[in-house]
Formats: sequence, structure tokens, C-alpha cells
Amino acid sequence: MSGQKGLFETENVEDYLREIIVSRLNDYLGETVDSLINLPKLYDEMAVAVRTRLAEDFRKYGMEMADFYINRITPPEEVQKMIDDKGRHVCCRRS
Repeated sequence: MSGQKGLFETENVEDYLREIIVSRLNDYLGETVDSLINLPKLYDEMAVAVRTRLAEDFRKYGMEMADFYINRITPPEEVQKMIDDKGRHVCCRRS
């Protein structure tokens, strides 16, 4: 990592790496996931795929990501509200 500053603190590096991770995760989600409702059953598969995508990004900086786990993906509040509303309508219908 380089720049005009020449000095990077741990927090700066963590923030930068977090942005890379989120970017690769978003790419994967956009390419493969049809519904947020089905995400939890895909966490292990997603973690392996995203870790593979991140390997080269980390290698460029002399780092290796040994493990990568996804334990929760929280949608934005407005999306969560739509999911909750849809779930209420589906579970409460009577035939």
C-alpha cells in the first residue's frame, strides 16, 4: 500500500480491506443470489467462493486470508421491512 501519506495505521488498513471484502461479496451476491430469503443456507458456499475471489487481492499486499466465514448478512432496514411485510402476507393467507 502506498500513497502520499506514507504511513498507515491498523484502522486504515482494516477499513481498506473491509471495503475490498464487501465489494467482492456484493459482486458474488449480484451474480448468484436470486432471493435474500435463501441466503442463510448458502453461507458456507458463499464464504468459499468469496475467499477464492479475495485470494489475489490479499496476495498483492503480501497477505493471505486463511479463513473466511459468513454468519449473517443484514439487508438495509427498508429491505428488511419489505421482507417482513411479504412474510406476514404469505403466512397469514388462508385457502
